[in-house]
Amino acid sequence: MCPELDILLILLVRRNVQSTPGISAITSLEIPTRCPPLLVECFKAIIQGVPVTLPAYYGLSLAGAFEIAQDTAIPGCVDCHRALRYCEGGQGYPALEKAPRPTFEHIKYPEDESEILQTWEARADQWYPFERTPSNFVCSTRFGMVTISR
Repeated sequence: MCPELDILLILLVRRNVQSTPGISAITSLEIPTRCPPLLVECFKAIIQGVPVTLPAYYGLSLAGAFEIAQDTAIPGCVDCHRALRYCEGGQGYPALEKAPRPTFEHIKYPEDESEILQTWEARADQWYPFERTPSNFVCSTRFGMVTISR
């Protein structure tokens, strides 16, 4: 699973904070894997109707994570980095270090929410070469399902 946490946050805020008459708020949310703990707390607050400071969309996006993932000096595996989680393996980015780096064209992250929602696929496509890069490294960090309810 490759979460687009920026898009999930936009949709959750639109549904629960910027409510539209006749459309009910989301009262339960299941995230199957890879969600940073601070974002879980943000999602809980939105679902429970508690005011919360929203993180920047770019920092939650695959585009933001991908930009940092290009730096092999930052420790952690690709899966943990993409999930915005601390990597217990601490082995660096073996997939980036052991294989030729795929070339990519930097895609500018949109500022407008509607454009973020419309252009997600192009940003997600940047991850595919890294997901397909063979690696013998198996990270010990485990991701579990997160369920949030009102």
